[in-house]
Amino acid sequence: MNILYCCPFDTSIPTGKNRATRHKIEALKEIGDNVTIVVPGTIGKRFSRLFTGIMCELRCFLTILIKNKKIDYYISRGDVGLFSVPLAKLLGILTMREIHCGPFEELTLLEKPKLVKMYLKLIFYYSFIVNKMSDVRIYNNPMLKEHFVKEGWGNENDIVSYNGGSPDAVVSISKKLAIKKYLLDANVKYLVFVGSTSKWRGVDLLIDLQREFNKNNDNIKIICAGGKVTREMDPDALVINFAPLDDIGCAELIKCADACLLPVADNRVSPGSPLKLYDYMINGRPIVGQQKMPGYSDEIKRYGVGITVDFYNPLEARKLIVDFIEGSEALEICSKNAEKSFDNYNWVSRVKDWFIYGSQSA
Repeated sequence: MNILYCCPFDTSIPTGKNRATRHKIEALKEIGDNVTIVVPGTIGKRFSRLFTGIMCELRCFLTILIKNKKIDYYISRGDVGLFSVPLAKLLGILTMREIHCGPFEELTLLEKPKLVKMYLKLIFYYSFIVNKMSDVRIYNNPMLKEHFVKEGWGNENDIVSYNGGSPDAVVSISKKLAIKKYLLDANVKYLVFVGSTSKWRGVDLLIDLQREFNKNNDNIKIICAGGKVTREMDPDALVINFAPLDDIGCAELIKCADACLLPVADNRVSPGSPLKLYDYMINGRPIVGQQKMPGYSDEIKRYGVGITVDFYNPLEARKLIVDFIEGSEALEICSKNAEKSFDNYNWVSRVKDWFIYGSQSA
């Protein structure tokens, strides 16, 4: 299996899509016979997104021309593909396209100057055209696939693939030492959320949840790690916020948790696939996720690693969470279930599915 994979952004950055894409590349190299990766070089990282995309596209185009008989699959995402995807199709190469959000919807949620938004809109149109022309699309959530198929932009044979777990998310520090390191109280129950605090993460829902804990004098504190919780979002500073914090710091705070949180705002076509879900699992922590939400509740249920609640109903969510974390066996059961299921949710397993279903779909 010969693969060409193109990603027009820096995968060495340790957070979010950059880290997830790096894991995918590592998995592709493990399962492919001959894998060619095109990512921005050292020089490309110093220039604009537009320049970087053009350079990546040129490299892909030339690679396809030179190696076309040695490429079975061309996988791309983002700001590349307008010329390289048609060329690959013309030469009989199966083209696959990663799609992570609905077209243009995030523009309304981004706090950017109007000129920047106009530029991003052009980039999104570019990406959207490539999404449609590719043979197979790989969505990160079934809700996103449903939307694309309904609008006539995709087809039923397209693939849905969640994120995966990676051993590099594991830290060896014990809960006791982690609590001591971050100056936390060993007598308090901690619920930890790691990740960005962007508008589609639903962090504001955690503020309301902490307010309910406080009203009922529960000995429970919510920690948000990684992203900055602004005064506007949490005017009374109800949650504990560690930011900025790198991957290692976030993993260490996960170790402090009696349970980890997965809220999500209902403001996008797709709620995405939370990388932190698998970080929680691989670190052996029980999870409290948003109910009736693909990519969240279905994975928690599938692997038996926690409970689901409606974060939009903090009063009811509080009751369910208190009962859950008071159960002394919850941590042990969820930890064992996550460990024994790793072969099913690791990155190699996820990426293998692309080719199992992709070949059938084209």
